[in-house]
Amino acid sequence: MNMTPSEWAMIPAALFSWGTVAAAALITPRISRPDMFFAVTVHPSFRGSLAGRGIQRSYDRSVVALALISLLPVAFARSRIPWLGLAGMLAPMAVETAGWIGVFVAARKRTLPHRAEPSAEREAELLPRRVSLPGGWLAQAGPFLILGIVCLWLGLRWDGIPARMPIHWNLAGNPDGWSAKNPIAVFGSAIIGLLICSMLLVLWRSTMAGVRRIHGAGPEAIRSARFTRAMALFILGIEYWIALLMSLIGLAALRPDPTATLPAFWPILAAQTLLVASIFAIAYRTGQGGWRLGMASTAESAEGGGPPVGDRTPDACWKLGMIYFNRDDPALFVEKRFGVGWTMNMANPKAGLVLGGILLIAAASIAVSILIVKGGVSAGSQH
Repeated sequence: MNMTPSEWAMIPAALFSWGTVAAAALITPRISRPDMFFAVTVHPSFRGSLAGRGIQRSYDRSVVALALISLLPVAFARSRIPWLGLAGMLAPMAVETAGWIGVFVAARKRTLPHRAEPSAEREAELLPRRVSLPGGWLAQAGPFLILGIVCLWLGLRWDGIPARMPIHWNLAGNPDGWSAKNPIAVFGSAIIGLLICSMLLVLWRSTMAGVRRIHGAGPEAIRSARFTRAMALFILGIEYWIALLMSLIGLAALRPDPTATLPAFWPILAAQTLLVASIFAIAYRTGQGGWRLGMASTAESAEGGGPPVGDRTPDACWKLGMIYFNRDDPALFVEKRFGVGWTMNMANPKAGLVLGGILLIAAASIAVSILIVKGGVSAGSQH
């Protein structure tokens, strides 16, 4: 049976999401701090022990088996039934993600009997914390300037925008959604880009201002600072990516022939693949908190036989090793125990404000999208 370009394009799109989850599942245990094994505080030498290697092998095999099983629904991606085709694209990632959580919880359960008591020593910051952004405010303002310029250009070229404009394209690049020309349809993608970039910027600054650092001085603190800067550059890169992507979608309204194919899917997929590969490379190079930047000293400390440092949080306050809930901890953000980055202390009252802000921005983005789609429905009924 012959397949259309759009049907062929569904397959790599589904495989991209599937491959991203599979790679993340395999790499995550290897970049967590050496004294954190499946979100359990252990001695750094436990990873190389017989029991540690056995738990890791079992986890890896389960992840691979799960990834292969979750691939089966891709066969329905080219179904003529719309909902079945959509399920075929989304099911692999959904099944794989849910299974990954189950495999992780099982590995954590096997690790708990080997838990080690962390060191009672604590470090405190005596100087006020300075929150610096890479490149300064000029670099941080870049995504917003790009989107602002696009809005200005679309406004100046308003008369050149067709009365019926495309608002959605299939995976082959052919327009399959239309809207009557109106401010929401024209500026909607740029508005969504501004909302997402604003959320990322505010969330990052809040994280840096509210996170508790494990080491206040010494080589560990320097490596942690390098890690934080790498993560800051990564967040900034995502903001630029979103700004450019939304700008391209908005500027498509000015194309001479709005019905022409938009050859953007493959470059976008290639760019996304490169972005995800870069994220994995940076994460593997640095490790959580930058510990892999000093692997020689880490190995020496593992051989020393002293108690693990841990992450300065009680094991009992981690629900399933993923959710941190500690009313006695004033910190708003703490390091993740599984993977890289930070997570919120869900017992902190400010966590509700942060989550509320994220949900508000998400709701605003969805509302803009709904208004754009409604404009498309009106255009379709009038055409």
